[in-house]
Amino acid sequence: MLLGAFTLFSIAALLTLASAFGLFRVKEWARKFWLGVVLLLAGFHLVRLATDLHQEWYIVAMRLVEVVLIGLVAAVSWRQLTKESLKSVFQGSVVGAA
Repeated sequence: MLLGAFTLFSIAALLTLASAFGLFRVKEWARKFWLGVVLLLAGFHLVRLATDLHQEWYIVAMRLVEVVLIGLVAAVSWRQLTKESLKSVFQGSVVGAA
């Protein structure tokens, strides 16, 4: 189980790093990719919460905090990255070549 979790977290970290690099470079593909990654992460944390409901109360509390935090990240990401004004930045209409 530990090896599976290590693999899953490694994949999630690589996906997050790839999208962060693209967002830093203001790439349209990264905006869309991050919105997909953040949904994947939210789903992953919901599944973790569901599978750990039979654990001790402090583990369940920790999973609830994780779900709330990733939910906030997802909500803010979707709210900000789907705005038309920000979409135009990523599509290159506002940021010009120097």
